[in-house]
Amino acid sequence: MQHVLRSRHDPVISYLLDTRMTCGVTVPIRLAGGDLATFTAIRADPEPGFEAEARQFIAEIGDLGHLLHDSVYAGFDAGIRTCQYVHLTSRERQCLRLAAAGLTAKQVAREIGRAVHTATLHLNAATRKLGARNRFHAIALAAHYRLLEPEH
Repeated sequence: MQHVLRSRHDPVISYLLDTRMTCGVTVPIRLAGGDLATFTAIRADPEPGFEAEARQFIAEIGDLGHLLHDSVYAGFDAGIRTCQYVHLTSRERQCLRLAAAGLTAKQVAREIGRAVHTATLHLNAATRKLGARNRFHAIALAAHYRLLEPEH
């Protein structure tokens, strides 16, 4: 780790040393829907052989991470689970959901009962707000930010 750590990390390192959290393991977790998370277990004042012991129980640590995530995540409302930094109108989200389902702008317009120009306007506005390069990129970003999920 010495080749990764820099002086900017000193406050964090000091905190970890002061609280005796000098050893731990972080497990990456791929969740349903393609989400990624990590679970970190830290042991204060580890005994010799902690690393080997952690390797032996890495699967159990990962399972514990999944269980913890699932139990905590279930308590979050839809507003917390979606991105708080990108604000799309409900019409923009609806148009993106329809485009993500494979509909063309003309089909989206028919589905929302508006002119093609209006549907395109909503799709372009969503693309711009997401900072996407094109409509396909906008759909990918909206899915990542959980903006394609039905509004409650």
